[in-house]
Amino acid sequence: MKKTYRKIATIQAEQFDGSQEMMKKYKILDIGPMSSPMVKRPIYHFCTLEGSLEVNIGDWIATGIKGEHWAIKDDIFRETYAEAKTKWNKFKTRPITEEEREERPWVDEEYRFDQPTPELGQKVLVTDGQWVGVDEWDDFAGVVGLLDFNCYDTGYDNLWWAPIPDLPKTEEK
Repeated sequence: MKKTYRKIATIQAEQFDGSQEMMKKYKILDIGPMSSPMVKRPIYHFCTLEGSLEVNIGDWIATGIKGEHWAIKDDIFRETYAEAKTKWNKFKTRPITEEEREERPWVDEEYRFDQPTPELGQKVLVTDGQWVGVDEWDDFAGVVGLLDFNCYDTGYDNLWWAPIPDLPKTEEK
């Protein structure tokens, strides 16, 4: 019985431009021009785990989680993959209201967050636009915030956070 599967691995890829730099990087050989009455174009080949593979200018050369390479036609690549961009979320705070203070008088807090925040226990990237660090979103007796917040010179309103992207898997030693 057929089942449906989705890819879960993140790859790195770059579009092949025929440059000497890319040919050297991926050990691509220029076999020479293909010449027929209808087509005149260079022919490039490179070695993959499955053997020699033709790659054309405009194809994408993908690198997998174990460093293996393969070529993907441009139209297939564009339909299958999307660039993994880091979406930064600016922390936005506001002073707590008297009503909120009365709801939790035992909690010494001065502000609340006015936008989505990380999940409790989630490790996140944190930046002020100059540096990037890793921190954890935590609950301190009813006050939520970054675990190492006291290490930052700026207030939350000058910080951004982003989920940590999937990292490449390495072999255990």
